[in-house]
Amino acid sequence: MDTEVKRSVIVEDREIYYQLERKNVKNLNLRVRKDGSVFVSANNRIPLEEIDKFICSKAAYIIKAMDHFSEIQ
Repeated sequence: MDTEVKRSVIVEDREIYYQLERKNVKNLNLRVRKDGSVFVSANNRIPLEEIDKFICSKAAYIIKAMDHFSEIQ
C-alpha cells in the first residue's frame, strides 16, 4: 500500500522539507521539482533514519537545485 508523509531534515542550518512516498520500488528515488519541492520514494522496508541520512548526503545537490529553480521563477 502506498503512503505519503511530509518530513524534514536540518543540514548546515537549513531545513529541507521533503515528501516521502512509500511504495514498491527497489531504490531510494529523489526528485527536486521545478517548484522547489523535494520528493522521495522508498520501499516500506527502509527505515526513516536511513532515508533522512540519504537526504542529508544529497543536501548539497538538493539545495543547489532548489536555488536554481527559485532563480528561474
